[in-house]
Amino acid sequence: MGKGFVNVPGGGGSEDKIKKLEEGLENHTHDKIVFMDDRNDNVTPENTTSGITVHIKNNGADGLNNGGSLHSVVTVRSWHDMTSPKIHELGFTDNGILAHRYSTGDETWSEWSYLAHQYDLNKIIEDYQTYDLNTLTEGFRVYKCNGSSSNLPVSGKFGHLMVMQASTESAYAVQVFFCELNGDGVWKRYQSGGSWTAWVRLIDSTNIGSQTVNKAKYASVTTPGTASLKNIKAGTSDLTAGSSSLTTGDIYLVYE
Repeated sequence: MGKGFVNVPGGGGSEDKIKKLEEGLENHTHDKIVFMDDRNDNVTPENTTSGITVHIKNNGADGLNNGGSLHSVVTVRSWHDMTSPKIHELGFTDNGILAHRYSTGDETWSEWSYLAHQYDLNKIIEDYQTYDLNTLTEGFRVYKCNGSSSNLPVSGKFGHLMVMQASTESAYAVQVFFCELNGDGVWKRYQSGGSWTAWVRLIDSTNIGSQTVNKAKYASVTTPGTASLKNIKAGTSDLTAGSSSLTTGDIYLVYE
């Protein structure tokens, strides 16, 4: 029976980590990959171990907080130092979601991206979650946000957030928020270089209404090439040019 090394989060040095290593050596075979019970640790990319390792995690430990209280993570690191390709992790939640994240620095990870669901690959996240909308910038995804989320266009309102990454960098993105109630409208904003614009409510039946035009403001505008406001009328009566009672400049259409 062959033996090999398993991941010890954070490297060696403590009695607890040495114990975990010894337990892994005892149980590891070339027929399976033994899991690591580091459920409370959010291991930074630089402290992962080369190769493929399997972990059990509390949902609050690494931010994959969806479905139950625990999830599984598979870490893939293809080189012994940080000059390698990105380090990747796949997360498997208890409600059937497959998620992915990757290293963005020695000590930082990207956000978790939801790749698929066991029932429907195009399904959005089923339950409402609490998000900081300023941090949702990657890919093309839809989030169900509850009223406790931060940076909402309307404070305290539930709704669906559509995120569209505008370039290869997550610092450029467009967000459209659909409030749960019709009266709260649809909102849009974008991020450029890491800075968000203010939310702007899009035109809908609640704010388009009728518009009032100040006719007197345009009455004296007669210079050719300059926009003028004219009255347009219609009727069935024929008119004689030069002898009608129309105001100069009015347009009259005759129909049968």
